[in-house]
Amino acid sequence: KPIIRVEILPLAEKNLENNDKYPAIDISEINLVQPSIHYTQVSDSGTFSLAWQGEKNGADFLHLAGLHIERAATINTTLKNIRFHLSHFVFADRKGKSFSTGEGKIAAQLRNMDLLLENNLPAEWQAVVSGLDAKDLRLDSLGKKNGSLHLKSAELQELNISSATVLNLQKLASANRSFQITQLSGGYKDADKEFRWYNAAFTRSRNMFMLDSFSYTPSLGKDSFLARQTFQTDYLTLKTGAIRIGPVNLDRYISDNMLIAGTLSINDVVMTDYKDKRLPLRENLVKPLPATMIKNIPLKLSLDSLLLINTNIEYTEVNPKTNSAAIIPVTRLNAKIFPVRNYGLSDTDSLNIQAEAYLLDSVWLRLRVKESYLDSLQGFLMTLRMKPIDLRLLNPMLVPASSVKIVSGYLDTLNLRAVGREFLSFGETQMYYHDLKIKLLKGGDEKKTGSGLLNFIINNFIVKNKNTSRTGTAFYIRNRQRSAINYLLRIALSGISSSVGAKSNRKLLRQYEKEIRQRKLPPVEL
Repeated sequence: KPIIRVEILPLAEKNLENNDKYPAIDISEINLVQPSIHYTQVSDSGTFSLAWQGEKNGADFLHLAGLHIERAATINTTLKNIRFHLSHFVFADRKGKSFSTGEGKIAAQLRNMDLLLENNLPAEWQAVVSGLDAKDLRLDSLGKKNGSLHLKSAELQELNISSATVLNLQKLASANRSFQITQLSGGYKDADKEFRWYNAAFTRSRNMFMLDSFSYTPSLGKDSFLARQTFQTDYLTLKTGAIRIGPVNLDRYISDNMLIAGTLSINDVVMTDYKDKRLPLRENLVKPLPATMIKNIPLKLSLDSLLLINTNIEYTEVNPKTNSAAIIPVTRLNAKIFPVRNYGLSDTDSLNIQAEAYLLDSVWLRLRVKESYLDSLQGFLMTLRMKPIDLRLLNPMLVPASSVKIVSGYLDTLNLRAVGREFLSFGETQMYYHDLKIKLLKGGDEKKTGSGLLNFIINNFIVKNKNTSRTGTAFYIRNRQRSAINYLLRIALSGISSSVGAKSNRKLLRQYEKEIRQRKLPPVEL
């Protein structure tokens, strides 16, 4: 239990050649058990300090082997090995920021450490961190929102560090071709959000990054979060399984701040999205389409492909007319998005989205979207296909969302093809079905049927009971305050409404031609 206190104060320049205070030293071993070490360095820019209260933990120690100090015009210090186990460690920089291990611990092994002190020159040093194991470390008061970081565990191996590389990431990366970090688990939380990740790892030799799982939740519960909102805002939660990205061009990221990688795969995503549409939309808000969303990412990005594997999404929407919540689950979603790029684009570059999923866990869908990255009209081609189903499976979504219930009906096939742009879309739908009959409800309540006369008129004169050949028109004017997913959904619903007779093909065509003339847009070519 040695107690060591060191305080370095500002001093005038000293000449090492003329100072014989310190002799040359050779010590084969130094072993400090439960040391109490307090170090303070005062300078014009502030005070740097660290304290190690090793006396509080019987496992704490510092072991030095092969200490050699050679003294001439310079002081050259070498250490063959350093081992330590520390807890109750506090570090404070010159700007007042502090870090404390608390009850956590750090165990490390270093080898081949060299320190060179030359007359009136900055110290030069280097070492190899053979291994480092950290457990249960906490860092508070981070950033403007005073966030807290909890590092549950981390293991690091074969890290070469030196005075020349520690502040230069490019040099540090070049000097560490065998470096790896594993078992990196922890979390971050502030007033708005909370992240957690488990067992992240990076291997420098393969330039691969992996983690077992990741989660995001707002710090506030759903009811508390929504109570604070004055505009429509999504309450999102996200959990994933394994994530893998690579190979990553680490050198380009460090030198040019560009993330260039092969494939990013994300497994077993579970996302929930809750929106109360009784609140007003935020004014002057324009939500981007997918290609624009990627181009707006501030970091230069190039991924060969993004894979979503076994994704499950639950979207809940509170209808302002019925005050009912429509829950729309999309399950078993598998998607490939490629290429994901926001720089060095040409006129022929396009973003491709290929996805298959189950709506309401029963209705198979296949979606294809191809969107130009540089088209001034932000044009994209969309195709949608649906397999045969009993249309009554859609009632859990239709009843609370639109107060419509399908009494009977069977879909034989659905194929939609449309061209979308920033402001509008136009296309055609082949939706073949038979034995369709619907019922209007009151307030999204299945127990409250609408007017009997109105239901009779709709089923006998408006909605067609079957369709074996008619092509429907898909036309929709985009609400740019809504998301890209909402836009694609509305295009599909427009084609379906036209196919069943709820909307007139001729009326939609006239409306499309009018919008083209008024906006001075070229006609859509399917």
